[in-house]
Amino acid sequence: MSGVLRAVYSTNSLILGDCVVKKGIELYPILIPKYSVIRKLEKLVKDLSPIETDAWIKLAQPEDIFKEFRVQQLLYRLTPSEKKVLATAYELGYFEWPRIHSSIEVAKYLNTTNTTFLEHLRRAEKKIIATLYNYLS
Repeated sequence: MSGVLRAVYSTNSLILGDCVVKKGIELYPILIPKYSVIRKLEKLVKDLSPIETDAWIKLAQPEDIFKEFRVQQLLYRLTPSEKKVLATAYELGYFEWPRIHSSIEVAKYLNTTNTTFLEHLRRAEKKIIATLYNYLS
């Protein structure tokens, strides 16, 4: 990744969010100041990488990049407990109507109290709603 960081820095680009590695392929969401930098960035990544590598910059619509960035910002605001509670509640059908599992059942699954479950859930929901509210108005 050091080659990527140096290449991104030298082209005044920004890495948005985390690196994703899939089968030896590293994916980075990068905000590039102008399209003419793409070829230069690809070449720099190849030249600066400690191992032989190829670099391919795929174009995404700017709104897609910013949507991803907003989601990443929201995820960083959630605590690990809030993420776990949200994911588990979703997976167990807590948000379905009618509910598949009640808050008491989800709390039991998580090996916690109903009060603790609901507290973490409300905090997570508040952060999500606050983020969405800013984009609704």
